Amino acid sequence: MEYPQDNPVYRTYSVPDTLKLAECTSLAEAIACVEQLASLEDIPTADDDAVGFTPRLFFIRDGERCLSLAGEPWHRGVKWCDPVASDGEARLVVDAASKLRGEASIEAG
Repeated sequence: MEYPQDNPVYRTYSVPDTLKLAECTSLAEAIACVEQLASLEDIPTADDDAVGFTPRLFFIRDGERCLSLAGEPWHRGVKWCDPVASDGEARLVVDAASKLRGEASIEAG
């Protein structure tokens, strides 16, 4: 999420956050929803104070809150991650990707 600074000279600052973008009744519907959201130039959020939101990773959870699928934004689409054997393995993949993106963000300034 990007927020404006009090002083316009400093522009905006970013805060990593996890947002619930939609609720769907099936995996196929969730995949279609994520792909439609990824195609948008601006993804709507419920945070009126935010001036921008750039997704770094999309993930889909099932009704039991287990990770079902994850993918990264890719040219106004989604590059889905390879399937994993368990919820624990999926968490490891998401955690590793989040950590790597955080490190890259710090390096980029």
